[in-house]
Amino acid sequence: MLVRQGPDEPWYAYDGDTLLVSEARELKKLTGMGLATFANGMKEGDVDAMVFTLYLARRRAGEAVHWRDFDDMNIADMEMKDDEPPPVTDINTRPPRAKGGKKATTG
Repeated sequence: MLVRQGPDEPWYAYDGDTLLVSEARELKKLTGMGLATFANGMKEGDVDAMVFTLYLARRRAGEAVHWRDFDDMNIADMEMKDDEPPPVTDINTRPPRAKGGKKATTG
């Protein structure tokens, strides 16, 4: 996932598949969330969960940011996007057939 603080800010990579013990402890200390609550918070758009991803991504990038640095951030400006490439389509996949056994046309 890629995250950024706002439209004029740089993107930061957030690897949600990796969380060090020290980072999990920091998550608990800063947000009060355990891992399950954090995962649910990300799905439900919890502000602290979302901001923690930005905080952690910037820390992992080597920036000396602090949790309180985000207190005055407009949460509506924060952006997240999937950094995975779109799935590759198989060129050998046949197009769907229309009723009556004829090939469907694609525009």
